[in-house]
Amino acid sequence: MALNMKYITLTKENFKNEVLKSPEPVLVDFWASWCGPCRMIAPVIEELAVEFEGRAKVGKVDVDQNGLLAEEYGVRSIPTLVFFKDGRVVDQVAGAVTKRVLADKLHPLLQPASGEERISSDSYAPDAKTSSDTKGGRDLASPLRRGVSSLASSIRRGLTSAINVGCRLLVGE
Repeated sequence: MALNMKYITLTKENFKNEVLKSPEPVLVDFWASWCGPCRMIAPVIEELAVEFEGRAKVGKVDVDQNGLLAEEYGVRSIPTLVFFKDGRVVDQVAGAVTKRVLADKLHPLLQPASGEERISSDSYAPDAKTSSDTKGGRDLASPLRRGVSSLASSIRRGLTSAINVGCRLLVGE
């Protein structure tokens, strides 16, 4: 384990202050040292703790040492990742999942920084027009839409190419 770990080791003694009373959202990883999938996602948990530092907390509960906490939150299998906001459970994931899945669940729980506006995916819908979409008569969302469309086309071409190569390999060409 790295010496510069940013996650919090949670116990029954500090859980209330670190999680339930936290002004920031908290991702809690219920894990055990003998659990293969838990060890597999451990680096992801550490990366998230670093990336979300100052905006959200990331903590780990060793279920072997804190079985009552695991029981209290209905942990039946590990790893179980529980998302807290304002002292309440707002989401939960069981099993080893990708960093993207966890980050996508954590992002909506973040408070916008003062003076910062939260951006919703709805604001980039092709037919979504609001007064803030234009500046001086220019449509500010059009370049973004073109970029997203171009990226989607590139991904489709890449996937089609990869599928074709895979099929040729399967049939022995």
